This record gives sequence, structure tokens and C-alpha cells, in this order.
Amino acid sequence: MTQLTGAGFQVTRLVDRVAQLQAALVGIFGPDINLDPTGVDAQLISIFAESNNNLDMLAEAVYQCFNPNTATGVAQSRLVKLNGIRRISGAYSTVVLSFDGTSGVVLPAGTLVLSGDLSTTWKTLTSVTLPGTATAQCTVLGPTTAAPGTLTSKGTPEYGWLTVTNAAAAIPGQFEETDEQLRIRRDASTTTTAQSVLDAIRGAI
Repeated sequence: MTQLTGAGFQVTRLVDRVAQLQAALVGIFGPDINLDPTGVDAQLISIFAESNNNLDMLAEAVYQCFNPNTATGVAQSRLVKLNGIRRISGAYSTVVLSFDGTSGVVLPAGTLVLSGDLSTTWKTLTSVTLPGTATAQCTVLGPTTAAPGTLTSKGTPEYGWLTVTNAAAAIPGQFEETDEQLRIRRDASTTTTAQSVLDAIRGAI
């Protein structure tokens, strides 16, 4: 059975759950019971075994959440706070766009601009009155780049809007810190009070 012992968490796998239920039925109805996989009894066993196994997996996942070396996702983000650190969040790349066209025309926030090769899409964060400039954000999280003069295609046709470009390169964003990256940084942070001077300096940084 799934249980927590002095040696750690021991989980019962699905194949073992099936074997336990089969043995229980044989003990009740005798060795002549039909346990053929296509039979009704075997299918019922599979349903009950899978249900029990789902609980086994949930219990194992909860147990692993208390270990910084096995916790993942939100559980890991919460756990490392005990060490005074936080997961580095992802960020979108941003860029300043220059719009030109009929004077006085207002382009709404969320206006889309595409790179010349149509590989990236950017949306304005505020409205802009032509001619004018506005900051735009890439629609994809991460370090998307855009060299000067490469964001020149209109993704949202608007009356009076003629041209768009970026005089400067985009400021790259970043991906969210992965579980493994956070785990390594957490391990390094615990060497702050280490006896080794180099490890302590590295941990403090």
C-alpha cells in the first residue's frame, strides 16, 4: 500500500493495484473467476485500480512538493521563498515605434505591427496620435529581437495610417526561470554562510 515510512514515501503503482484487486476477487470467488481483460470483472478492476492509482500519484506529488530537489512549478516557487529568493519572471520584449500618416488620426492601444519578414508581431501599449510614437510589446514572451528599421508592416489596417518603423532596436525580454535554473540558484544561495570563502561570496551574489 502507498504509505509514508521511515525510509521515505512508498507509492503503489498501477500494475500492483490491479494485481491486488485481482487477488482479492480470486480470494472471494475462487480461482475460476474470469479475469480475461475483455471481461466485465477485469474492466471493473481496471476502473477501481486507476481510481486508486490517481490518488497514489496525487499523494506522491504532494510529498515531492516539500523537497526543493523534486518540487516543480508553483510548489517550487513557494518553497524557495523560505531561502529568501523568488523565481525570475518572464518578460516581453518592447520597442518604440514611430507612426506616420494623416495628422490627427488616433491609432488605438493594441494596434498590431509586424516585422518586415512577418516573423514577429508587436502590439502598442497605448494609443498614438499620428504622427507620433508609442511603445509596443511583442506578443510572444521571451527575448525576441528586432533590429532598427525591421518593424515596418501593418498588422491592423487603420484609416489614415501610412507607415511605421522602429528607429532603435527592441529591448529583449526574457523567459521565465525554469525549475532546474531555479533549483541551481537556490542551491547556490544556501552557501552564503559556507565556510568556503569563494562559496560564500558566490552565494551572496
